[in-house]
Amino acid sequence: MGDQEMSEPQIEVRAVPEQHVARLEAFAPRMGPEFVGPVVGPLFGQVPALLDAAGVPVAGPPLGVYEAAAEGEPGAVRIVVAFPVAADVTEVPGLDVGTLPGLERAAVLVHHGGPDTLGAAWMAYLDRLAAEGYDTTSHSREVYVSPPDVPEHEWDTLLVVQLR
Repeated sequence: MGDQEMSEPQIEVRAVPEQHVARLEAFAPRMGPEFVGPVVGPLFGQVPALLDAAGVPVAGPPLGVYEAAAEGEPGAVRIVVAFPVAADVTEVPGLDVGTLPGLERAAVLVHHGGPDTLGAAWMAYLDRLAAEGYDTTSHSREVYVSPPDVPEHEWDTLLVVQLR
């Protein structure tokens, strides 16, 4: 597997379908692991706890959504932590339930590694997208595709960037 490990991960350009999710939203003062981490971490604890308390099963991999905040401080980031749920779920106490819009065109890359490596992976990925001429928006997502029993350092995370 030596040569394969040295090659750059492939970027796939594709549509991302909408999803029915239960979610919480918060804001970070700006992008970067030191600002986003303290906000997103607790949300990833709260959402599944509220789903468990309501007896609502998760219907797919959880995700984080990150984009420039429409209002407030310049540079602020809107963060949404969402867990897919069945289409017939309309209410979960403490959570917003609804549709996470699909993306008509997105660049998707699989990152292999723990959460502590995501910041550096994002920086390299965004630099690569710019160098290769992709026209990106401020909307990005992380989809945590590995099951909970997989050790963190072996996680696979989809890094998704909306394209214009």
